[in-house]
Amino acid sequence: MTGSPMPSGPAQSGYGVFRIGDRLVGVPFGHLAEVCVVPAVSKLMVPDGPLLGAFDLRGTLVPLLDLERLCGVPATHRKVGKAAVLQHEKRITAIALDEIISLTEAHPTETRYGLAPGAAEAPGQGDDALFRKGFVLNGGAVNCLDAAALFARDDVPSIAHTRTAQRSSGSISSRKALIFTAGGAHFGVDAVHVGATVPRKPLDTSEIGGDGGICAGFVEHHGWKVPVVHTTRILGLGRAAAVSEAEIVVLRFPGDRRLGFCVDATERLSSIPAEKTHDASALIAAEGLLPKVYVPSDGTQIFMVSFEALSAREDLLTLAELSAQQVKREAPPPAETGAEDGARRESARYLIFDAGGMMAVPARQIARILPMPSDIVPPGDMAGSVLGFFLTGDRSVPLVALPGAPAGADGTGFVLLIQVEGFQVGFTARRICSMQTSEWRIPDGPPGEDDGDLVQVSDRGETMILPLADLAGRARAMARRAAARAPAA
Repeated sequence: MTGSPMPSGPAQSGYGVFRIGDRLVGVPFGHLAEVCVVPAVSKLMVPDGPLLGAFDLRGTLVPLLDLERLCGVPATHRKVGKAAVLQHEKRITAIALDEIISLTEAHPTETRYGLAPGAAEAPGQGDDALFRKGFVLNGGAVNCLDAAALFARDDVPSIAHTRTAQRSSGSISSRKALIFTAGGAHFGVDAVHVGATVPRKPLDTSEIGGDGGICAGFVEHHGWKVPVVHTTRILGLGRAAAVSEAEIVVLRFPGDRRLGFCVDATERLSSIPAEKTHDASALIAAEGLLPKVYVPSDGTQIFMVSFEALSAREDLLTLAELSAQQVKREAPPPAETGAEDGARRESARYLIFDAGGMMAVPARQIARILPMPSDIVPPGDMAGSVLGFFLTGDRSVPLVALPGAPAGADGTGFVLLIQVEGFQVGFTARRICSMQTSEWRIPDGPPGEDDGDLVQVSDRGETMILPLADLAGRARAMARRAAARAPAA
């Protein structure tokens, strides 16, 4: 796979953004041939310096550089896992990466700062400066690499690679795609939708997930709390398996939201020629998520994900709504709440939702969040709060409206699925707002029951005091009433 210009829009002003140590580096699309996994680095008989060694790229030994050493900044001790292959005219070289962040359109501005008179210039800050411009991405500074200046340096090795140059000037219908594996299957997604790739780490399953549904848990990444889904269950290919830790591809969803996909490995960032992709089997394409398949020369089947179809799924949009940027806030001083109010300091996660009024529910109580079912069996002469019964998997579950909540007869809204001691209940919600950490709570209900408590949370800079809905307690009460009415054995 080699790089080529993207077909429109961001092609001329786009950058691949990568993390190298503690810094973000942007590489212009026009000089980014590909991003690949480095299976092994071979040491070369050269003095210590910016050259880490060389690696095999489909039969070609490509020199691998440590950009931090090259710029004279403190180098990070790293185990090389990925590399960005850069091209300029008919030569290529590569730089070691720690993490793929995204591909993005950008219009850099001048970032070279003047030196005090008589001060010695640091490496890379003179006329051969590698970083003259930059831009801001998600609040972080991206240093834009001047690829021509890099290749012009005497201490930067490169090799002739006419095949890369020829391909890069060929098909203008190529697009950059992130290739990853999940459950033994290979997938590609348009890289402009990638928010980040997260190295392998454990998932937080204490809030939502681990229930056999599509949500595997949550992960914190650079200030974001990101819900993570089981990729094989969503895309319908690959071996499904229980996940406790994984690499994660974070996609940008509409409304500045994030959603993570569990993957076995992020393999590379490559150009996919549109003319070499073909329609996938009708058995796969019927869902609309994997309409095309690309088969490179090594025979690998890479199924291309339709981000448009993916981001139109209601269940994924609902989960993406739970993503949030985490802002560290100082807890309010105790005097503000008043000791006589009985406020208790806490830092627990709550799901904020609208059910005819804003409410909070402990996130640990939620087994799953579902779109409002379209097929609901009427409840007969049951209590007015029971709207009927719907299917989730092979279980028939009662659908219950909270006091003051709309009935959801128009098919809009969501269902908060609660499971207690094998008993499942779905409670209606008009809207899912966010997931937030509380600052304090005032107990108001009977001991052991949370219903009626008040909690203080901050959502998008707005501090709110909300009533707490103990949905698990309500579900237990329903189970007790049902058991009392059951005929004796």
